[in-house]
Amino acid sequence: MKLFALTVSSRSPCTRACRARISSPADEIQVKQLERAWNQAEMKQEVGAVASLLSDTLVYTDYDGSFMNKKEYMKWIAAPDQRAITFTTKV
Repeated sequence: MKLFALTVSSRSPCTRACRARISSPADEIQVKQLERAWNQAEMKQEVGAVASLLSDTLVYTDYDGSFMNKKEYMKWIAAPDQRAITFTTKV
């Protein structure tokens, strides 16, 4: 089951506009848990885990402004030279 499609810019945590659309504390907790799961799966280069969190219609915007669709993003995650050192999510 695909949980959500999200366009991310600069790998930033949920913005104020995003938080304004979250309707309850439980929704906010779920969004943060999903973001944390995505970040951890990406750090470990777990392509299957990342793929299960993202919609097939994903359009990813990287920190340098480049765009990737889901297939390209999954290749990038799996690339041996791509290794995230750390991600932080404000709680």
